[in-house]
Amino acid sequence: LLYDLLMESVHRAKVKSRNYILYSSLAEGRLRFAPRLRKKQLRALYLRNEIIFIENILVLSPVDTVRKMLNFISPEKIPAGFNFVKRDAEVFYAAYKLLSGLEEKYYILFLQFLSREYHLSKTGLHGTNAPKGLAALWLEDLDSKAENFNILSFLKIKENRAGDREPQIEMILTERSPRLSRFRKGDIVVLYPHDNHLSGPLQHQIIKCTITELAEDRLTLRLRARQKNNELFDNYSYWHIEPDILDSSFNKQFHGLFKFIRSTPDYRRKILCLEAPQNYQASEVYINSELTEEQNRIVNKAIASQDYYLLWGPPGTGKTSVVIKALMDYYYNSTRKNVLLLAYTNRAVDEICSSIEEVVGKNYIRIGSRYSTKAEYHEVLLRNISEICDSRQSLKDKIVGSRVYVSTLSSFHGKSEIMDLVDFDLVIIDEASQILEPMLVGLLSSFSKFILIGDHKQLPAVVVQDSGQTEIDEELKQATGLCNPANSLFERMYSQCIKNQWEWAFDGLSLQGRMHRDILDFVSPNFYDSHLFVLSKLKHLESAAQYDAFDELSEILIKNRMIFVDVPPGTDMKKKTNEGEAILLSLLVEKWIDIYAYNKRSIEEESIGIITPFRSQIAIIMDKFNSQNFEIITVDTVERYQGGARNQIIISLAVSQAEMLESISNVSEAGIDRKLNVALTRARENVVIFGNKSLLSKKAIYRELIAYCFELNRELIK
Repeated sequence: LLYDLLMESVHRAKVKSRNYILYSSLAEGRLRFAPRLRKKQLRALYLRNEIIFIENILVLSPVDTVRKMLNFISPEKIPAGFNFVKRDAEVFYAAYKLLSGLEEKYYILFLQFLSREYHLSKTGLHGTNAPKGLAALWLEDLDSKAENFNILSFLKIKENRAGDREPQIEMILTERSPRLSRFRKGDIVVLYPHDNHLSGPLQHQIIKCTITELAEDRLTLRLRARQKNNELFDNYSYWHIEPDILDSSFNKQFHGLFKFIRSTPDYRRKILCLEAPQNYQASEVYINSELTEEQNRIVNKAIASQDYYLLWGPPGTGKTSVVIKALMDYYYNSTRKNVLLLAYTNRAVDEICSSIEEVVGKNYIRIGSRYSTKAEYHEVLLRNISEICDSRQSLKDKIVGSRVYVSTLSSFHGKSEIMDLVDFDLVIIDEASQILEPMLVGLLSSFSKFILIGDHKQLPAVVVQDSGQTEIDEELKQATGLCNPANSLFERMYSQCIKNQWEWAFDGLSLQGRMHRDILDFVSPNFYDSHLFVLSKLKHLESAAQYDAFDELSEILIKNRMIFVDVPPGTDMKKKTNEGEAILLSLLVEKWIDIYAYNKRSIEEESIGIITPFRSQIAIIMDKFNSQNFEIITVDTVERYQGGARNQIIISLAVSQAEMLESISNVSEAGIDRKLNVALTRARENVVIFGNKSLLSKKAIYRELIAYCFELNRELIK
C-alpha cells in the first residue's frame, strides 16, 4: 500500500499500479494480489504525520514537554496487540526511570541536541551561505547547484560494472560538465540520470555511491548495492552526482545514549564527573630510553590508571607516534591484555597502524573499508582476513586469537558484535577531542578502563546548529562542566579533572617536534598559554632554512618562515571564493616546486599543503593548477587537514566581506580560535597566508597574526 502511494506520487497518478505480495515460503499460491485500500493508505499517512510531530517535539519543544513525552513511553500505556512495541518500551522505561535528576537532564539535553542535528542534516538552514542539507537535492535547480559547486553534472558512463561483486561505475566528464566542484575521493554521493524533461532527482531511481577515484576528467563510483538491471543505465546518456548523508551516524549516537542510561550507576557518575576516578600511586613499570622524561612519566601514569586517563597532546608532541606506540609496547609485550585502538578518521587510524607495527608487526586486525585504508594495511583488514579463512571456525579462531584491534569509531560501531567474541581489557581513543559525547558514552561502558587522547584547542566535531539553540540547565552545568554539547567528552572531563584536582587521571605533553621556532613563537602564546616548547634535541627546529635559493623570490620564501600576503577581496560577494588568491597561490606553489627541484628534492605527499576554509575556494584553486606535481599536493579545508602535517603550508582565507569572518573561525569558550590554530600548526617549516588585511584585521587574532608576520619579516618590508 505504501509502495502504491510512492508510485502514485512519482507518476502523478498517470499510472495505475497492480500490487502483489510474494509469500516465498508457501508451496503454491505464493503471489497474491494486494488490492488498493485508500482507507488504510490514509491511516498510514496519519501515522507518518504523528511520527513527524514527535520528531518536531524533540527538535523544537522545551525540556519539560520532552520529559512528559518520554514518560509516556510506559509499557502500561501501550495498547494490547503491540507486543514488540511493548517489549521495547519495557526495556527503555526500566532504564529511564532509574536515572537521577541530573542524569535525566543530561539524557534529554543530548536527545534534543542530536534530534536537531539529524533534522538539519535533512532540511538544512536558511541563508545564502548556510548548509542546505539533503533537501537541496530536490529544492535547488541545476544552475544553483552548479553555482555552489554542489553537483557534478552531465557525466557519461565509460564502464559499467554495477552488477559485479564489487559494483563500480567509471564515469567521464563531458563538455557540458562543470570543471569545478566540491567533491573529493571518499565522499558519499547519490547518482541519478538526467532527463531533458524531468531533470529533478525525485523522478528517477537514485543510486547511493562512494567516490573511490577522482581525476580531472573522470571518476569511479562504488555502488552501495549491486544493480543487475542494465536497462536503467542504457536508457540515459547523462548522469549527475550530488552529496549524500548517512542516517547511520545519527542512529549510532542515539543508540549510544540509550546504552549510557542502561549502564551502571557507578559508570554514569564517573562519566558525568560526579565521582572521582580511583586514585592510585603511579610506579615506573615501563622504561624507554627513547622517550623524554615527560613522555615516560605520562606513559607510566596511563598504565597505572584504574578507570580512565586523559592525555592532552598539542600538535607535534608525539601523542600517536610516541605515546600510543609506547603503550602498545607495554601492553603487547609485557601483558596478555586485549587492546582496542580507535580514532575518528581513517587518516589517524593509518598513523596508528604505522606506529604500532614497529612493536606488534602485522599481529593485529583492522576494521574498515579497503577504499579508505592505505594499501600497506590491506592485509590486516578483517574483510580480507575473512576471505582467506576456509571456514567460520577458522575465522572465529583468528578473531579470538588477536589481541589488538584498530578501527575508526564509525567502523567499529558497525562491527560491534566483535565484542561478543573478544573481551577487551582496554580501549585507547586518539582524536577524542573531535568526537561528540553521544558517540562515546555508550561505547565506553563496555570497558573497565579507557584512555582518551586529544587536544581540545584544535577543532571539535562539525555541528550545524547554532550554540544558542541549546539551553543548558544551570545545575547540570555546574555539576558536570557541560557548557556546550558541541564540545567533546574529552574536553569536558579534562576540564573537570583540572577543576577537581584529580591529577592522577590526566596530564599534558608540552614538548613538540614539528614546528620551527618562528612558527611556534606565535602559536604557543596565542593558543597554548605559552606552555608549548621546542624539543631541544631537534636542532633543525631552531636552525636556518635547509634549502638553497636561486633567485630573489625563492630566497624570500625560504628564509621567511611566516609570510602574510595582502590580496584584494573577491569580486563576487555571493560566493566564498577569491580568484586573485587562487592565481597567486598557484604561482607560489610553482615556485616551491622549483625550489625542491633546484635542491634535488622530490615532491612528496608530506611536502606542500594548501588549506582554505571553503570547498568552493578549493574548486577555484584546483582550476588554476597546471603542474603534474599538483596530483600529490593536497588542497583541502582545515577540518580535513587536522592531524596531518606538511613542510610548507599555504593558506587561502578567501574572505570578501566582514560577515564571512565568523565562518573562518571556531572560537572555544576559552577564546581560542581553533580553526586558525589547526591551520598554522600543520606546518613544519614555512607558512604563507593569503587574505585581505583590512577585512581580517577586524578580528583581533588575525590582527596579531598579520603584525607578527610583518615584525618577523622586517627585511622583506624594506
